[in-house]
Amino acid sequence: MKAYPNVNWWPGNLRPNESVIGFAVRFCSHNNLKLSQFEQFFGFEIQNLDSITSNVVQRIAELLNEDLASVQSLFSPSFILGGLAQNEYSRGDRTLVRVRYCAECVKYGYHSFIHEVSWLSKCPFHGNNLEESHLGYGRGAKTKILFSELKLIMEARCPSWPLVPKLEISVDGNENFNSLF
Repeated sequence: MKAYPNVNWWPGNLRPNESVIGFAVRFCSHNNLKLSQFEQFFGFEIQNLDSITSNVVQRIAELLNEDLASVQSLFSPSFILGGLAQNEYSRGDRTLVRVRYCAECVKYGYHSFIHEVSWLSKCPFHGNNLEESHLGYGRGAKTKILFSELKLIMEARCPSWPLVPKLEISVDGNENFNSLF
């Protein structure tokens, strides 16, 4: 049996199709870390996800004792959604900073990268209208702002935060998700 890492995390805690920012918020909440400490611990910056290598993904799986497929799903929105994964509004060199979420998913401490897809108006898991928290337009890195806002949302709307109830959620065979395509 593998030894647990020296962090507050347990096998199976990572959820399929969870957003990287959602994972970071949960991990940091469990371990009383700042976003910069999270990025240093795992060896990647959230704003540079395109540079994630298979070695980094493997290392995260080993550090957390999570199965590789779950960790890969964090970094695979384009695999599931193809070219439909566009999720930013831009105005010149400025990007809209916002968090989109499903109120029902948030009750379980869950945020999916699918919630951030700009052309979706409903949660593909629950069929609810997605809510948005607009934080304005900004230049450069928006990760810290997104992290802070999602953390506030989770703390306010998930009754057991950061200990979250079990949530079985999947795009496979999901009627709401499949109706989108």
